[in-house]
Amino acid sequence: MIIEAAPDYTVDIPLIWQYIGEIIGAFIGARASNMTLLKPIFECVPDDKAKLFFQVIIR
Repeated sequence: MIIEAAPDYTVDIPLIWQYIGEIIGAFIGARASNMTLLKPIFECVPDDKAKLFFQVIIR
């Protein structure tokens, strides 16, 4: 899963957590979203990036 490798990609893609957050935000806004799929994703977000990640999701 790309989320598990995201910390390694931050060197090459500094805004990776913002991009992933935008995708997750669109997923949450969809009618047929399944929230149980989000738990494993949120568990992979590093603590120091969680604030930015959630800010992007709720926009």
